[in-house]
Amino acid sequence: MSRSIDNPIEINPQTAVQTSASTEEAVISPCVGVCALDADDMCIGCYRTGEEITYWGRYTQAEKRQVMERVGQREQADSNFIPLR
Repeated sequence: MSRSIDNPIEINPQTAVQTSASTEEAVISPCVGVCALDADDMCIGCYRTGEEITYWGRYTQAEKRQVMERVGQREQADSNFIPLR
């Protein structure tokens, strides 16, 4: 199983802390409770990098959506997805 690590998301420290007053719909963590990083620093359960896992709680909703897009791309590259018709 060979996966490449995408460029990490650049975190803006000014916006890294999410406020609860946000009207945006919350992005749910893709964690599936496996929590094991492979040799490429990629979780074999949720397809996030170690950095993405570490900073998840500090990301804005927009940054979390970016991570989720990357997760989807990684799953597809690894043929671990069910296509929607």
